[in-house]
Amino acid sequence: MHRGQLRRALEITKLALADVNYMPALARFRFDGETVTAFNDIVGAFAECPLKVQGTIEGQKFFDTLNLAPERIHDIEVSVKGGVASLAYKGAKSKRREGFPVGKLSDYPGNVPDIPKDATKFTISPEWERAIRICLLSATTNTVRPELSGVSVFPGKGSVRMYGTDNVSIASCVVDLLDKEKPTKAPFILSHDFVERMQKCITAVRGYVEEDKKETESDDPHLFYLYIGKENAFLDLGWSHHKKKEDRKFYGILMGRMLPHAPIDYDKLLADLSKGHEFYQPYPQDDEFIWALNALVMGLEGATGHVSAKVSIDGKNFSVDAGDASAGMESASTLQLSKPWKKTDFLIDPRPLRRGILECHEIAYSSRCVMLRSEDGKVDYYVSVQPKNG
Repeated sequence: MHRGQLRRALEITKLALADVNYMPALARFRFDGETVTAFNDIVGAFAECPLKVQGTIEGQKFFDTLNLAPERIHDIEVSVKGGVASLAYKGAKSKRREGFPVGKLSDYPGNVPDIPKDATKFTISPEWERAIRICLLSATTNTVRPELSGVSVFPGKGSVRMYGTDNVSIASCVVDLLDKEKPTKAPFILSHDFVERMQKCITAVRGYVEEDKKETESDDPHLFYLYIGKENAFLDLGWSHHKKKEDRKFYGILMGRMLPHAPIDYDKLLADLSKGHEFYQPYPQDDEFIWALNALVMGLEGATGHVSAKVSIDGKNFSVDAGDASAGMESASTLQLSKPWKKTDFLIDPRPLRRGILECHEIAYSSRCVMLRSEDGKVDYYVSVQPKNG
């Protein structure tokens, strides 16, 4: 079997492996002769894999061993004898074979269900990818208030709005839908684990598509599809672009359990946060300001819990100062605005502020938050503030 083909399949499915120290039974790849599956009780994945093995193999160890051989080794051989799978590299000088105990298929407790026929389908456009990336940066894995965790999605007429929050910042993104897409009216929450792996799968498959262009000679855009069922979400990674149907390769499916909670009312929350805000104004994409803000945040690396920097607004100056907390790095950064605001100061966590500054182009503030939005109006970012003496 071609080593690269096996490695691709395992790169996708290993994202759903459980920790071997906590759930050893689910820390294994499940091979059935046509596909490989992994499932950690929250996220599952499977991919096309014609490896002639019927059983389960310890996942991370098998994947790491596959990668140990020099890159010049392209073909591998896997055989099973006496309940042990042997992995050998064709063309290698060493005749050493690595052995892996093979478990029974019937003993594997995981299962990746089929995509329901009544699932709602979304095409994952570059806008979707951008929104997922931005919202995930602010998404928390909060188990005390699970309705705040992951990425909340609110389908609407012709678009969906996504939110991610960590109780300090809120990211909000609008994604336009294709004309034929008619989404479910009910909002839903994609778990943090699923969205994080969703990003990794999309990045990996885009790389495979580029590698395959030598064979496919195709410049057609590669599309991903998200299916939302009642209990699970599915990311369809699609097929390769080979002209002959028999040559096409299926990249795989990623599945994640839906969080069984209704999202909070973000519209009401954001209206309360922004009440009485100063006017929005564009800010210059100042490399010096961004560098200083990055350095300031780098100085806070390793800090746990709440971190505060002082924001001072004096006319056209928007200054951020972390003082001694910046661990000897750059401690202050000033943004020059085009129009004056009333004088004030407050405390803010500069880490989410930096994320918003990098994604957006306009800024405003209220007594409760700093507000940022993108030039196209499809990204809004809110970072909570505290009175200086609060």
